[in-house]
Amino acid sequence: RAHDHIQTTIETMTGGEACILRNWIESQRRSLAGKQSLLDSEDLLTQSEDFFKAFVNALRIGDLDDFRSASWAPVREVLDRCSRKRAEQGLTPSETAAMVFTLKETLSEFLQQHFVDNSAPFLAQFSCLSHLLDGLGLYTTEAFIKSREEMIRQQSRDLLEISCPCIRLWEGILAVPIIGVLDSRRSQQ
Repeated sequence: RAHDHIQTTIETMTGGEACILRNWIESQRRSLAGKQSLLDSEDLLTQSEDFFKAFVNALRIGDLDDFRSASWAPVREVLDRCSRKRAEQGLTPSETAAMVFTLKETLSEFLQQHFVDNSAPFLAQFSCLSHLLDGLGLYTTEAFIKSREEMIRQQSRDLLEISCPCIRLWEGILAVPIIGVLDSRRSQQ
């Protein structure tokens, strides 16, 4: 069973962290194609390092069957931050989720090289990792959409605030310029 041998995989991943990060960042850059300028190289490195460290730590202590368990909260927090930042930078949900899915590809290649003589445990372990990364990739899309919706709500509030200026004439007396139709919905705003 994958859970029994995961410690070996974690040690292999930790030992190869620099190689994994280098290949993963390159894979992310390729996945962004013409939008590489939207994501600063330092942001990409920081986000990748933060996610990788949180992911490996959660593998050590976490529930390998459920990325929504409490032990995976730090991983989800990193993905929430990354998703928000990437939404602000104009990336799409797919481009944001590619952060997780490109790690899956990178880990597959890296671990295959290290478990070449012992493929049965590799397959079981990678199946477990693959399941977790698939779930985290979908979570990233959900987090991106929530972030984008919050940004839109905030922009709507900001527009509403500047579209209906209130001018204080005297204590308790305000002047509000009205342009257009004043219906019940608009008067409540």
